Amino acid sequence: MLTLALALRSNQAWSAGFFFLITGVGYSIVYPCVMSLVGILFPDDKSQAIGLVSTSGGLGVFLFPFAMSGVAERFGLDNGFQFYLLLTILMSLCALFTVWLIQKRNDNAHAYPDD
Repeated sequence: MLTLALALRSNQAWSAGFFFLITGVGYSIVYPCVMSLVGILFPDDKSQAIGLVSTSGGLGVFLFPFAMSGVAERFGLDNGFQFYLLLTILMSLCALFTVWLIQKRNDNAHAYPDD
């Protein structure tokens, strides 16, 4: 998230390109982590859950450029990237909330073990 903000505030093309590259590498780490979490959270319906998440990711990859283009055309390219940064922050908050829910579920499972 920091590298995306630095890329948006960069005055030179080479430094913006470098920060965008680092941002992309960081985002590429997310996919395997999400797939692992889905497999852990839904052990009984693992294949369906992974299929749903993969399909949702594909839809996002398809639809996001249209949304980004619409925001950039209506409000300007700089505001389009600010919109992207806002979405990144929101997704980070969702990820933190998911981790919190998983920890809470694990704590409850350890508090009340099956006999």
